[in-house]
Amino acid sequence: DGYLHATVDFEARPVGDKRLDAIYYLHERERYTVSSIRMVTDDARLEAIVKADSAASLLRTGMPFSVDVLEAERRRITALLKDNGYYRFQKDYITFEADTAHHSTNVGIKMNIALFRDTESQAYVSHRQYSINSVTFVSGAGLRLNQHELASCDTMQWGEYKFLSKEKLSIRPKVLEKHTYLEGGGIYSQSLVDRTHNSLAQLSALRYASIRMVEHPKSSLLDAYIMLERNKRRTISFELEGTN
Repeated sequence: DGYLHATVDFEARPVGDKRLDAIYYLHERERYTVSSIRMVTDDARLEAIVKADSAASLLRTGMPFSVDVLEAERRRITALLKDNGYYRFQKDYITFEADTAHHSTNVGIKMNIALFRDTESQAYVSHRQYSINSVTFVSGAGLRLNQHELASCDTMQWGEYKFLSKEKLSIRPKVLEKHTYLEGGGIYSQSLVDRTHNSLAQLSALRYASIRMVEHPKSSLLDAYIMLERNKRRTISFELEGTN
């Protein structure tokens, strides 16, 4: 890493009548290192989150310059923001500029984080930080959100979770609750979505589970729908249980 102008020469030397030895000559030349790092963004809240996690950054002054490390840093910051409510954030919002002075092997890195472009006003605005408004389990209505199908489901409330069902299931609400890491009122986190999906996938009574997020219009609230498809070899029922 850091050898931006490295070259390779090739030579083929005959060995006997029908063989050749391939010889490669590597010329590393000068090695470029990172001399400075700075972040540029007009999104103050987002900037504060990234700076607070700077100890985990993959970029360090003095390290060899590497495009692969820059890409890994893009992925790391994107994951960080997605775990802090930035549901719509994508790594394409992050770009890097590398500045090398003439006759110098020092590289200054500028990381740009672009604002979000509103599709209606076309204005550039700060990225929304989303929260979970509600969590609803849906069974027997397919894996796609169909409002007509949802309206015909039986409804039951278990604590903060809502259950919509068109079939009888043998998984009790407290079991599904135990395997769910999403909560109403919490900041959206992609890691918790993935953890919930992986945990539900371990239940033998389920053939498939899918998590859908629905945005509230012109707000930073998300409704989470956990779509369940039962394993047909078993039956599942939402049964209301009381505790004293």
